[in-house]
Amino acid sequence: MAARLEGSKLLIPLALLLAAGVLLAITAAGSYLAALPLLMSPTADVAFILFALAFAASSLARLLPNAGTRFLLRNRRYLGLGFAMVHFTHLALVLSSITLVAGQAREPATLVPGVIAAEISNALPVQGVAGFGSYELAMVLGGSMAAVPREALLAAAVNLHLFILACTLAFGALAWLIPDRIAVDER
Repeated sequence: MAARLEGSKLLIPLALLLAAGVLLAITAAGSYLAALPLLMSPTADVAFILFALAFAASSLARLLPNAGTRFLLRNRRYLGLGFAMVHFTHLALVLSSITLVAGQAREPATLVPGVIAAEISNALPVQGVAGFGSYELAMVLGGSMAAVPREALLAAAVNLHLFILACTLAFGALAWLIPDRIAVDER
């Protein structure tokens, strides 16, 4: 069976499972808005697993040569495409969560001034621990021009900041897994 699920054929069951999971969560929650919290974490987790498998495929194949790691190495392009598919689904969920603040539809562009102000605040010489405080303040001040409620802006700012920090920590941890080049004995 594994031989039949090689290459681009790997994406078909992944897409079907992803669609089934989204539809099941929406049905169980009763509405799309209520299903958003149920969908965000699993899509992020599955995307991370697919990314980690695609990223580590060649290293695993060298460290643990077996049928499983050779399968990962042969199909890492499609694992990466599966990661992109799941991650874009997660992006759509995050954007719809941000734009459907308190059940009211909002244009994503209304948050752009706040996000730009928050990112510019990273250049400030004075910041809180891990940038907390100044990032959120800048996003609330910048986003207040778009008439978005302060509570919604603050919640979006904290979530965005935590997401950026989590991505930074995750990719930093993955960087530790990259082996150093072995020094060649010069004679």
